[in-house]
This record gives sequence, C-alpha cells and structure tokens, in this order.
Amino acid sequence: MKKAAVAALVLLALTVSVPAAAFELSGGLWSVSEQELIPANQIENVYRANLTLVRIGPLRLTGSALYGGKLNHIADFLDLMRKDLDEAALVELDDFYVLGGVSGKVRIDWPVYSRLAVITSVGYDVMGSISKQGDTADDVVGGLYGGITYGAGLGVEIAPGLKLAGIYEYTPAVKSLFGSEDSGKIQAVDVSIEYQIPIVLARAGYRFQSLDLDHASGHRLSGFYVGVGIHF
Repeated sequence: MKKAAVAALVLLALTVSVPAAAFELSGGLWSVSEQELIPANQIENVYRANLTLVRIGPLRLTGSALYGGKLNHIADFLDLMRKDLDEAALVELDDFYVLGGVSGKVRIDWPVYSRLAVITSVGYDVMGSISKQGDTADDVVGGLYGGITYGAGLGVEIAPGLKLAGIYEYTPAVKSLFGSEDSGKIQAVDVSIEYQIPIVLARAGYRFQSLDLDHASGHRLSGFYVGVGIHF
C-alpha cells in the first residue's frame, strides 16, 4: 500500500510539473524481405499504425496495430479479432494468408546521461493469423493469441529533433484467445531513426518479429520500414 501511494505521488508530481502532449499518430509500411513458418510469397508488406494518446514527461501511453496480407481480407481479420470468424464462408475463396495484431503499452524513456535514455515498457499484445490453403473447411485455420509484453532498449538524441532507438520486446507466455488451444511466445526487435519538426514526424527502421507456438506454425518476419505522422 505504501509503495502504491509513493508511485501515485510521483506520477502526480510529473503530471503537475511537466506539460503533457496529448496526441501522436503515425502510419508506416513495413517491406518484408524475409519470412518463415508461413505459406510462401503470401506476405510482401505489413501496414502499421501507432498512436500515443498521453505523454507526461518520460511516460507515454501508446497503442499500435498491424496488418499483413491482401487488403480485401481485412474484414475477415476483424472478424477474427471479434472472435466471430466464419470459416465455412471462406472455403469458396482463393487460398490466402493474413496476419495482424494490436497492442497497448505504458512506455517510459528514463534519461540517464546527457541525451541518452533507457527505454522500458509493459503492456499487452494480441496477435493472430488466418490461413486458407485447400478446398475444405478444415483447410481454413484462424488463431488469435495474447499475453503480457515487456520491453527494454536504448534511445539517443543525435541532434535536436533527431532520435535513434533500439528496442527489444518479449511476450514470454501467450495463450489462445480464439481457435485451437495453444501457447507460445512473441519476440520483436525494432531499430529506428526518427526526425520530428513541429506537427510532422518521419521514421525509418528495421524490424524483426516472431510468433512461436507450441503446436501451430506461427510466423517470423523481418525487413525495413518507413513511416510518417503528426504530433501535437
């Protein structure tokens, strides 16, 4: 109880003393150069969106979403997220594979020396996929998995408005939210450089991401990405 009270007082002090930036939205295109554990040549690009709703000093509340695969299957993936996937209705379609996910995190960039910061985060990740590789209902497979994610990394301000960051994220225990019972883990490594001017930001980097499951195949993706956004 005492620790919780101290944490609340620290957060209140930060809220009062440090101006809060209430909004940052960016979108990006991740060009996948390497992929494993999924049907060949199904994923070329992954679309990503990042949202910061609150930023108080070094603390920020963020959300993100990603989608990879043919755009005409976005509605099917949304059905998977709602746990309302109709496998029988997908049997008549051509073979396909899509993946996606959403996450929410609390991130803190701890200033440690000059322009260097230690980055930590904790949150919840949801990730899944839909695959149709055949002509029967048994050939349509959808799975959705979730778990608590931890992150750590380093950030450095190279020049005013120009930042370089490297972050490792790990979800040690994901569980099935939809589909066959399964478990596993999620890992991601993201190295980025970002430039901000008033209102506008630009970002580029390299990302590796994997969903490793005990029974299903999961996925592993890596490649370079670029993105742009706005912030206030």
